[in-house]
Order: sequence, then C-alpha cells, then structure tokens
Amino acid sequence: MIQFSDYLLSNLWQLVIVAVAGYLCGSINFSLLITRLSGKADIRTMGSGNAGFTNMLRSVGKKQATITFIGDFFKAVLPIAVTWIVLHYSIGNKEYVSLAKYICGLFCVLGHMYPLYYGFRGGKGVVTSAAVLLMVDYRVFLIAVAVFFTVFFISKLVSLGSICAAAAFFLATFFINFFILYKLGICSLIYLIITCVISFVISSLVIIRHRSNIGRIIRGEEKKVVPHK
Repeated sequence: MIQFSDYLLSNLWQLVIVAVAGYLCGSINFSLLITRLSGKADIRTMGSGNAGFTNMLRSVGKKQATITFIGDFFKAVLPIAVTWIVLHYSIGNKEYVSLAKYICGLFCVLGHMYPLYYGFRGGKGVVTSAAVLLMVDYRVFLIAVAVFFTVFFISKLVSLGSICAAAAFFLATFFINFFILYKLGICSLIYLIITCVISFVISSLVIIRHRSNIGRIIRGEEKKVVPHK
C-alpha cells in the first residue's frame, strides 16, 4: 500500500492547484458585490469598515446580510467539495484527500481576508472559516459553533463569540486529531502536524483580524449587533 508521505511528495502539484482554486474562490467577496450592485457605498467605508456579514447586518440590512452569509459560506463549501470529489476518485488516499481539503479551506479564508479582486482588503473570515470547519471535520465545527453561541448568548457580542470559536477551532482540531486519529493509528504524524498547523494559522488569522474588536472589548466599547431596519 502506498503511504501518505509518498502521495504527498508525488502529488504536491495537485495541492498547489487546490490552493490557487481555493484562494480565487475565497477572493469573491459578497458584501462588496452586493453593495456595489445595489449602488450603495463601499461596505468598507460604512460602519466598522469590515467587508463581512456582521457589518452588513449593522449597516445595510437583514436581507443583504443574509445573502452575504450564504455567499461567504458556500464559496468555501463548493471548492472543498469539488476537491474531495475529484481527489477521492482519482487518488483515493484518505489522508491526502483530507489534507487537500484543509489546504483548500486555508486558502479560501486567505482569499476572503486578502481578496485578489478588491485590493487585498477583505473581511475577518468568520463565516468562511465556519464553512471550512464543516467541510474538514464536522466534530470540530459543532464544538466551535457551540462555543460561539454560548459566548454570544452570555456576552451579546458577536466578535467575542467569533474569537472564542476561532480558538476552539485549533484546540478541538488538535485534541481530536491527536487523541483520536493519531493515538489510535488512524492518521500519520505528518498528517497530524500539517493539519494542526493549518488550523492554528486559520485560528490565528481570525483572531488577529479581530484585534480592533479585542481593544474595544477590553475598553468596554464593543457594540452589540443591532440590525438595520
């Protein structure tokens, strides 16, 4: 049987294609598209200045925010799903296919945060990261969602819930991949290391993109979500 490391070394070119495809899909920013198509000002000049769901909800309206959420979610779901379908039937190695999904997801998030089409000024990546979580490991997704809603209902702050969920992404990925997959011999050490590094990078990026929110939370100035009528 061909080992995961052999697949990885001999098929790196496919991972490059997956990364590029993920980045290009992630660079499609629906909040910017919607505001421009509706003749409104650039969403990055409105409210908090973030090109994402929460600012759309605050500054534009529920309908536009909902469309933004769906778009930013599925722009990660679709390329990761295509990646799985193509590689599952052409390669077959489960670890390699799973790693390709992680890489596609990482670059979808990078595309959302630093979009090629919009001067590399994008959103904070919460919705897109949630979609990545769902596609790479539903268990981690459920944990992160539970953390988000628990923190949100207690604090009434979307930003704090997002920050805590991002931290939960990495921690849950590490514990599941190490104590369940690796310890039981289901995955290799290489897979464990790479997936944990990717989850750490995504978590860190989401938290770093919330640095202004963190400052306002500390000062007690962070606003609660109040939908625009």
